[in-house]
Amino acid sequence: MLSPAEGATVVAGTPLTFFARDGSNELPMTFMVASSPALLSSPDIDGGLGTLLPPGYKTELLPPEDNPEYWLTSTKATATPRTIYWTASFTRNLRSCDEPPVTFTLPTRTLTVVPSPAEEQAAAKQKQEAEAAAAKRKKEAEAAATPTGSVSLDGSTIAVRSDGEAQVKLACTGTGACIGKLTLTGRDIAKTESEDRAKVETIGSASFSISANKSATIMVRLNATGRALLSAAHGHLSATLTLLKSSPAPGSSESVRLVGERAHGETGKK
Repeated sequence: MLSPAEGATVVAGTPLTFFARDGSNELPMTFMVASSPALLSSPDIDGGLGTLLPPGYKTELLPPEDNPEYWLTSTKATATPRTIYWTASFTRNLRSCDEPPVTFTLPTRTLTVVPSPAEEQAAAKQKQEAEAAAAKRKKEAEAAATPTGSVSLDGSTIAVRSDGEAQVKLACTGTGACIGKLTLTGRDIAKTESEDRAKVETIGSASFSISANKSATIMVRLNATGRALLSAAHGHLSATLTLLKSSPAPGSSESVRLVGERAHGETGKK
């Protein structure tokens, strides 16, 4: 008989006592504790000759019997959380003097050594810290691999052709393309006393897609309101250009001046 039971669990760091008893045997028991069944013949964790318990000795693990019990207390066995294997054996001399002694080994049992609560908390904390560090590294790697770009207005003066086409010059710098939408807005001060109280009107918009480190002229057709405001301003209209980028985000706004061109190519004057 062996104890602890097959598949039993013990907390790491707890001294563990192994018991062995064979009802038909009164010979000393040798204990073997190993990290694998193959190593039980030369145990790599602990082992040795068990101590004899007197007949009828009462323990919590085994009922008292009239047969000797042998035990081995080990702290090495529970030093590390893992699955361990253990058994006990005894050697008997046969009746015939011509025959060599025979060693009998009892069935092998497994035992699971689990971490202590403090070790589990420390392991959980270490795991969380490792996961957080891995997530941070992943985020940094993704950020480094993500193309970046910045779009800007090339000059604050925007020429408007006689057909109402505003020529917006944009520059894209960085490693990624600049994609998005631009919107021109102006204030209608014809019916107000000051520009601050004037209603903001959208006067034109267009989409853009510019390769990295390239420039492009985006044609924005002014709507009827935009053309009317430009005409009322005698060909010189203060406006706001808003760049709404979908890649890379975010956008920006800049103050610009729309300058209308006369049909023969001259710039309008106030």
